[in-house]
Amino acid sequence: MERSIEIQTAIYERLSAELTYPVFDHVPQKTTYPYVNIGEDTVNQDDTQTYTGMRGTLNIHTWSQKRGRTEIKNMMKDIYVALHRWPVTLSDGNCWELIFDFADSIMDSDGETRHGIQRFKIMVAR
Repeated sequence: MERSIEIQTAIYERLSAELTYPVFDHVPQKTTYPYVNIGEDTVNQDDTQTYTGMRGTLNIHTWSQKRGRTEIKNMMKDIYVALHRWPVTLSDGNCWELIFDFADSIMDSDGETRHGIQRFKIMVAR
């Protein structure tokens, strides 16, 4: 699980540096739009005889109240550019990489808020 925390920290730092809107792990009440929320993740052990590995997924959520889909799609594009195939070396010498899996954007139930969802696959190997 230490790897999971280190990976989330690196993703938070990367997105905060690359994006022009706020990035949160926990969204404070009354946060103004637009913003990004680092969401749910899964982690699975993926060892072989020759290496110790891990596979998982990470969801990134984008939120906008601009009319139309342009802002939400641009936000999702910026996240894709920042994270897809981004290689990182962890403190224990393992290398990890994020691979884009899918994206969706929907209208929230309030009829005003657009919600973008992106999933990235996480692969770690030593």
